[in-house]
Amino acid sequence: MNHNQTNGIPTGSILMDFIAEMLLGYVDLELSKKLKDLSKKLKMEDDYQIFRYRDDYRIFSNNLLQIEEITKELSELLSGMGLRLGPSKTKSSDNIIKNSIKEDKRYWIVNGRKTVDEQKWLIHLYLMSENFPNSGTLHTQMNNFLTHIYKKNSEQNKSTNIETKTLVSLIVEIVFRNPRVGSTSVLILAFLLKQIADKKEKKEIIDQIKNKFDQKSNSSFLRIWLQRLYLKNYDSIKYDEPICKKVYAEYKKITVPCKSCLLKTKIWELGTLDKKIKKIFCDTPIISYKSLENLDEVPNKEEVKALTFKRPY
Repeated sequence: MNHNQTNGIPTGSILMDFIAEMLLGYVDLELSKKLKDLSKKLKMEDDYQIFRYRDDYRIFSNNLLQIEEITKELSELLSGMGLRLGPSKTKSSDNIIKNSIKEDKRYWIVNGRKTVDEQKWLIHLYLMSENFPNSGTLHTQMNNFLTHIYKKNSEQNKSTNIETKTLVSLIVEIVFRNPRVGSTSVLILAFLLKQIADKKEKKEIIDQIKNKFDQKSNSSFLRIWLQRLYLKNYDSIKYDEPICKKVYAEYKKITVPCKSCLLKTKIWELGTLDKKIKKIFCDTPIISYKSLENLDEVPNKEEVKALTFKRPY
């Protein structure tokens, strides 16, 4: 993925959770078979337990050699799938309570938010993101901040421009270094920008945000989300991403030939497809103009709920 720069299963997407479950579920079954054969061969006692949560494995045993043997077998199976255990995250411990909690969660328990002040709250998150980039705890806490901002928006509370700009700067710095929280951060920024009454000043801030993220390579997914921020606040921005061009063409109702040119922007590589199937891809609209027309400047309840909903694993 990422133009052949990464090899593995990305996090943060329900689709990727599904793919991981298919792949690692198969690995679990194969590992069970291998350990069963190994137990007979080496006369190992079945006094171990292996738990997996998504792509995290926990192996419990009173025998360190047994843990090492299981880890070796697991590594070989993963290697056959083009995957490997992360060396920096693979470790043994005899402190079950401490090490059953991930480092980012331990950090937040000790150093987490102890104030209702929004600026201090985001500074806490920024500092955590430096130590634990793209961590699950950061993702959860950014969702909590989004819920807070959404409720505050509903109550019509107002902040000064200086306070709002400071919060915007902190959010931008967090997401720039932690793309996993991009979608949540874009919605937070939309709520914050609503508090800037002066349109000229708002456009200047959006320009600065765009210039910042234009420096970031391999950020297509984030740029698609950023269009949600730009479209209603500043609709004359030029887009490089193909799908963003299509959205913009529909939103602006651009006339032919400009619209035709934008709508024919190639998103998928279709060269190997049958002509009939290719025609379906090319002719079927993938943008809902009605949805674009109904977009508000700030996200609605459904948008916020979709991002902050905790999936029951």
